[in-house]
Amino acid sequence: MTSLTKELVENILLAAVKAPSGDNVQPFRFDVSADLRCVDVYNVPERDLSYFNYQQYASFVAHGALIENVMVAARFHGVRVELEMFPTADNEEHVARFSLSESESESEPEAKPLYDAIFTRCTNRNMYHKGAFTAEQKSALMRAVEGIDGVELSLVDDVKQKNSLAQQLAVNDRMVFEHPEIHAFLFKQVRWSAQEVQDKKDGMPTGTLGLNPVEKILFPLMRYWSFVKVANVFGLSRVIGIKGWLGCRSAMALGMVTTSLPGRSGFLASGRVLQRVWLEATRQGMAFQPVTGITFLMQRIKMNELDGFNAGQSQLIARTESAMRHYFNTGDNTMAVGFRVGYSQPPEAKTERMIPTITYKKS
Repeated sequence: MTSLTKELVENILLAAVKAPSGDNVQPFRFDVSADLRCVDVYNVPERDLSYFNYQQYASFVAHGALIENVMVAARFHGVRVELEMFPTADNEEHVARFSLSESESESEPEAKPLYDAIFTRCTNRNMYHKGAFTAEQKSALMRAVEGIDGVELSLVDDVKQKNSLAQQLAVNDRMVFEHPEIHAFLFKQVRWSAQEVQDKKDGMPTGTLGLNPVEKILFPLMRYWSFVKVANVFGLSRVIGIKGWLGCRSAMALGMVTTSLPGRSGFLASGRVLQRVWLEATRQGMAFQPVTGITFLMQRIKMNELDGFNAGQSQLIARTESAMRHYFNTGDNTMAVGFRVGYSQPPEAKTERMIPTITYKKS
């Protein structure tokens, strides 16, 4: 029988914080009961002040991924777990509560491949190798939605549709370099040296960004909005968009997680499905990159809060939403988070994680 110990709970939470988050900001905090049987998860909104993180929806996607990591890690360690989402009605930052208990078995062997994937999973921004997307691979990824109500997964691998859809998803990268607030937050999260990576253990090392030799020379200049603003006159943001288009075209498949659930509940559930897909893709040795910002801009359009963009940019985002809905066949569902999947060389570097912020309650 597996017994609950402080070490065991901390091992589960070490796996939990391996979840992806926007620019690796890690907006997570934990309260653990004195008897170790209750783990409360809280969002830390001040860690992600990105323009993309509209109403903290991006952070709720990250927490959904964290929930899946906990479920997999608990199964691997032989711990029973019951999940309650948003357990405190008047505190929207109280994202989840896990009730832990001993299990008769030491572990569930079938959980090991996915548990291992928690620690090897990474964002791969390199160009992917073109190849066939097999029916078995597609079926394995599609099973990610099983057991999660109100969420659907769409995968597009038809070459013609994928190439057309790639043009829409490329708007995601272009907008980063056309909006000063989005640009500023991105570069605030870039980690420029190995020492900075080790000191902060958050953000994105430059080796994770998939930069080619020319981009490595120019990228330090791109941190300055004054440079970007002038360079955009000569087409910088459009060139960046073209690279995003080529990257999406190179994928075996493009995916979109959609939800019929309202607000934070929908994005939390979508994060769970995203992580399931990502872990399964990692288990199969595939490369994976989320494409997220554009879906949050669409939420801003819906609420008439797309400030900072001019009329032409706003119209482009609106047209992009319409085209994405067509190709992904989303119906009226909310598009929560997209991604590309395929095969590629591993990235030059991986992101680090901070030690989990854990408060142990007194009995």
